[in-house]
Amino acid sequence: MLLAPAPWCSANIPNCDTRPFIAWPGEYSPESTAVDLVPWELTCQVGKVSDQTAGTLIPQGVVGIVFGILFLMMSLSNQGPGGNPIVTLLGPVAGILALGGGVVVLRTGIRKLRRRTGARVANLTATLPSEAYHFGSPVALHQVRMYWRLVCVCSGFLVCAGAGICLAMWLANQVDDHRVGLIAFLGWPAGLYMIWQGMRLQAKRVLVFADGLVCFDKGKATACRWDQIEEIRMRINEEGDVTRRFQLTLRLEDGEVLYFTPNAEYFQNQLAARIQYEHCTRMLPSMLAKLTASETLDFGPLQVGPAGIDCSQGFFRWDQILTAGMSKTKVQIFGDSGSWEFHAASVPNATLLLALIRRQCQASAAMVDSFASPRR
Repeated sequence: MLLAPAPWCSANIPNCDTRPFIAWPGEYSPESTAVDLVPWELTCQVGKVSDQTAGTLIPQGVVGIVFGILFLMMSLSNQGPGGNPIVTLLGPVAGILALGGGVVVLRTGIRKLRRRTGARVANLTATLPSEAYHFGSPVALHQVRMYWRLVCVCSGFLVCAGAGICLAMWLANQVDDHRVGLIAFLGWPAGLYMIWQGMRLQAKRVLVFADGLVCFDKGKATACRWDQIEEIRMRINEEGDVTRRFQLTLRLEDGEVLYFTPNAEYFQNQLAARIQYEHCTRMLPSMLAKLTASETLDFGPLQVGPAGIDCSQGFFRWDQILTAGMSKTKVQIFGDSGSWEFHAASVPNATLLLALIRRQCQASAAMVDSFASPRR
């Protein structure tokens, strides 16, 4: 639940947005009338839902707590002149990490046993820019997932602990390798930098409105309406898993550039699809009007004009295009004399392009049918 600031009132905010954004495979074909939906390949494709149940989390948490206590007891019993200095230094660190991780996992498992009747309240951490008050009602708040914050912070602590162990061994003359001393002195700034990066991730927020979004990052708030987005590019890593890594880049009319990755919480379920869907919905009428006015539209390697599509591989008239769609990371256009294929990262506004092609092809087919039908 988003705790919206003034002047919004909860009575004026819809409970949820149930509109379809994504053209899921098997539900929509390229020839479907749902031309404005975002292709499934240009999203995260599958939401990452944890399959861990309370029956698996609780035993894992108990094991972590037991190991943490054992490490702490081992380090305490190792105290003294005859103790191993490595165990003395490493034992408390390993014990605290195992004990803390076990407590977190155990708490998560216990929470899964309870019926969730309360809402999770999210508060904004920064002041909204004045433009945001004209974007309509707040819809969703996306933030960096806690997992990535913990990874950065814990990795930083481990690096600092390793540097401390190396420093203690080097100062005690237990090792005479100068590389150990180098690691000891370089590990501290590296570990502190990782901890600092993890703390900075807490400040990243994306607040979505009905008519735009506001991105809070690095102490700066950037607001943009959906129709102020000049270019959307999706760079997708070619991997076998459907939950692939990608980067969504937005270039605004004023030259500002925004980057989004799947690290944001609930990103794979809503944000990437919503941005492309809302941009396509608002820009498609103006794009069709420009084509009617005999203007040419630039889509990277493709030039879309009133007569058809032109690129370095040739030219397709609208009546020659059979279908257009996505195949994994490629934008594909099939005509009656061949096919074109482009990587999605090289084609800006791919969702808008595909919707535009299908609309024009439908209009061309309707015009041909009207001439072919007998006149009374």
